[in-house]
Amino acid sequence: MVEQSSNNEELWHSIDAMLKGWLDGRKNTLELYCQLSDHQNPTPEWEDVSEFMQVLLDYVSAGHFEIYDKLVGEARSFNDDNMKLVEILYPKIHETTQMALDFNDKYSNQQNWESQLNEFNFDLTELGKQLAIRAELEDSLIEQLHDSHKPE
Repeated sequence: MVEQSSNNEELWHSIDAMLKGWLDGRKNTLELYCQLSDHQNPTPEWEDVSEFMQVLLDYVSAGHFEIYDKLVGEARSFNDDNMKLVEILYPKIHETTQMALDFNDKYSNQQNWESQLNEFNFDLTELGKQLAIRAELEDSLIEQLHDSHKPE
């Protein structure tokens, strides 16, 4: 039992370190979002839009292809019964992912962005709402599937 406890503690610490790096990516995404949505500069530079989209895709992809699986694995390793929470939150998170991907597809290159510039600020605002929802959902997952197992 002591060995299992030690293994779980190591697992928790490795996932915690990964989460911290990923949450730094989320913070960077939100900071770049705020810079783009600055109403004093209603037309951002393409380079800023491009950087934001790359960071956004990195953050969204890491969540879906790495972080969420690790959190579920951790919950299973601790014999946690939070899978119902996962079943409720994952579809909602998926919706936010789809919006981010759609935004990226729409403005994926400078020509697309320039030709649809009149829609950009509206779409950016809608994306921001989804990012806020996503952050809340992710925080709930982290709290229930990770923080609840923090070693004492």
